[in-house]
Amino acid sequence: MTTPRRIDRRDFFRRSGFGSLAALGAPAIGAAGANARVGIGVIGCGARGTELIKGLTEGDDKATRGAEIVAVCDAYRPRLDAAAAAAKAKAVRRHRKLLRRADVDAVIVATPDHWHAQMAIEAMEAGKHVYLEPPLALAWRDAFRVAATARRTGRLLQVGAVQCAEDKWWRVRDAIAQNAIGPLLWSQLCFAANSRVSPWNRPIDADFRPKKLDWKAFLGPAPFRTLDAERFFRWQKFWEYSGGVAARHLYGKLAALLVAVGPALPVRVSAMGAGKVFADQEVPDSVHVIVQYPNDHTVVLIATQASSVGVGDVIRGHEGTVHFGGADARIAVQQLYQDKHPEQVHLRPRSRGSLMANFLECIRTGGTPDCGADVACPAAVAVDLANLALRSREVVHFDPHDKTVTSQHPLG
Repeated sequence: MTTPRRIDRRDFFRRSGFGSLAALGAPAIGAAGANARVGIGVIGCGARGTELIKGLTEGDDKATRGAEIVAVCDAYRPRLDAAAAAAKAKAVRRHRKLLRRADVDAVIVATPDHWHAQMAIEAMEAGKHVYLEPPLALAWRDAFRVAATARRTGRLLQVGAVQCAEDKWWRVRDAIAQNAIGPLLWSQLCFAANSRVSPWNRPIDADFRPKKLDWKAFLGPAPFRTLDAERFFRWQKFWEYSGGVAARHLYGKLAALLVAVGPALPVRVSAMGAGKVFADQEVPDSVHVIVQYPNDHTVVLIATQASSVGVGDVIRGHEGTVHFGGADARIAVQQLYQDKHPEQVHLRPRSRGSLMANFLECIRTGGTPDCGADVACPAAVAVDLANLALRSREVVHFDPHDKTVTSQHPLG
């Protein structure tokens, strides 16, 4: 194999006759001003909510300065009090009370998955911009409702799929849009990790008392259950509150892929999965998903919590193949119909900044979020259809025009 030649991306496209790529996405909304203070309300102060609070209050990212956490909300009193102290913010027991506050310009929603869609819709209806932890929604119908609310209200919606902040996907988007790899064929994305026990068997507070938890507020739109500390502290193990490994680990990868290849709704989805190791959780620890899109681009998605040996992320075209590794991406440009080694073109990602910084910048100066509804909605639809296929053991056919499931057929 010949040694790959490092070619500057700009020089590659210049020599190949490629032009610039116009930005995709919805028009920018009205801006608050470059120096505007942004009042933030945080709903959900568990592990991820605490991490986001810490990033805003203790981080040194210049792009997030001027964002002030003014109120926090959580169903569990110890978490609420700790978050209020850390952020020096008002503690609010119910999210609707937080949404009524005039000093809240935007909210961070870091609740269990089953609350995401409703929280986002209520926040935008209240005039707030929304930074939502992934996935956008558990149910595919709710994903469309969230996207429609964002369009109607004109509020900014950013889903925190961190992969969308990796510049390599945007550099590949430029290349694909300029036909650098030819017609899309199939892509593969993988998450692989391993541990002795389920990572979702999180510790239950030793001093937990039912009176400290607003159980009704935790359940929200989920079916009624009697109070259960296991369901509260380890909610990711249960279908009623979680989309499992597909929603947790594949959603962000698929959203990033849709940045690169262009957002689209699927036409057919199949999936298989099993609790191969962690039998004490409802959701499987390993899943294999196949998603087919209208242009016959097929995406294979693999996620496992039970093995750290996976496969690389790859986009295959008729004339070139994109390989991803770490922060890097390279294109193997095929020499069609010739017995030659492919030319290796290395794309050089730039520093793009965090999705939170991008969200705040869009509020202040206008712009389209890096993981807005145009990408976040079709990713949520595909992931939920994958879970539907997995749980029903059927292939799900979807009509992207009418936005309906047209049929389901047994896998065989």
